[in-house]
Amino acid sequence: MPSFRLPEVLNLSPHAMLYALTEHLAAEFPDHHLLATASWSFQIEGFASEGHCQFDPLEIPVEYEYRWEMEHRLSRANIWTGWFSVQWEEQSYFLLCVNFHKDYGRQRHWFLLGETEAATRRFFEAVSQFATEVTGEVLVFDGGCWAKDKDLFDSIQNSTWDDLILEGDLKAEIRQDLEGFFKAGETYRKYKIPWKRGILFLGPPGNGKTHTIKAIVGSIGFPCLYVKSLKAEHQTDHQLIGEVFDRTRATAPCVLVLEDLDALIDDENRSFFLNELDGFAANEGILTIGTTNHPERLDPAILERPSRFDRKYTFRLPGELERSAYLHRFSEKLEPDLRLDDEDLKIVAEATDEYSFAYLKELYLSSLMSWISAPGERPIREIMLSQCQTLRSQMTTEPEPESQPSPQRRSTLTPAMMRAYMDRWR
Repeated sequence: MPSFRLPEVLNLSPHAMLYALTEHLAAEFPDHHLLATASWSFQIEGFASEGHCQFDPLEIPVEYEYRWEMEHRLSRANIWTGWFSVQWEEQSYFLLCVNFHKDYGRQRHWFLLGETEAATRRFFEAVSQFATEVTGEVLVFDGGCWAKDKDLFDSIQNSTWDDLILEGDLKAEIRQDLEGFFKAGETYRKYKIPWKRGILFLGPPGNGKTHTIKAIVGSIGFPCLYVKSLKAEHQTDHQLIGEVFDRTRATAPCVLVLEDLDALIDDENRSFFLNELDGFAANEGILTIGTTNHPERLDPAILERPSRFDRKYTFRLPGELERSAYLHRFSEKLEPDLRLDDEDLKIVAEATDEYSFAYLKELYLSSLMSWISAPGERPIREIMLSQCQTLRSQMTTEPEPESQPSPQRRSTLTPAMMRAYMDRWR
């Protein structure tokens, strides 16, 4: 163990501290190679938790920051400061972690000591490669950071094309279009056509856009990167967009999902976003999927320009045929007492005109709750019909008055133009 005391070094300014640590470690371990990094990709905790190496604290106390994760109902410890020993592929390493405040945030630095430069670099590259690979997770970008989400990946595996009900040939068109894109990489290259694709899903909420994305990602077998937000406290939108596309290019071939695109892109970041999407970078092997419930809020440079979002698919409110199919699919998974027969399906489908798939699901769930409160007193069809009017009143709330936008923010799309777009992109 080193002879110098960490508290004395940690009292220095960040630059002085890092320089002092480099000097001390070089003097204490003259026969070792020192590699220092502040890279986010050096995620040793995850690498060790997956069983790829042995990672143990040494005698000096370790400083942890504990966080409670509501979603998973568990606490998670982030290492801030401490000494560790590492065993990997019959090699031994020492690892020092220190953290300090920088630009109103905390930053971690790692100092890795190995027997040779080759061994040290190989271990660093193995850990970083583990962090950048996307297998069995969805990579989610939020708050300026990438994080692997296994739960989201598992939910995607449960969303199949078979369970997806869409109008007419829409499902077949989307599936053929996007699955064919990934199969045709060599053909694109042979004929010197840029192997990239951008599609936009349009339409009111609750009509299958998200389910379709899950079915796409689950069926093609390529990594998925999902952008949840483009805002962070100490980073500009330009920095965040750059990080998104840098990581996406490094992961390609892959799917990049930009859900609620109208909320992600605004006047401040639009030009930079468009340059990354359709600028000098090749974006080879990237399928970009954007969604919006409000296409009228998108700038024409996004909505109309070819080679950015080449194809638009509109997800309309389901017709009677689609509503009946959805109700049947939901019904057949329930106990016999709660199922709708063919006549019931027709009656309920007729009564739910202008319902989205989301409202059809809510209709069934609220009706089930009512039935369970008094099992068997009324048939499920009768309960559902009585619930229809209640839900319909919730669908017709008065819109909030819109604030007057500045001339730069005002959309150039009139209602008449929007109707024309919707008919054209059907």
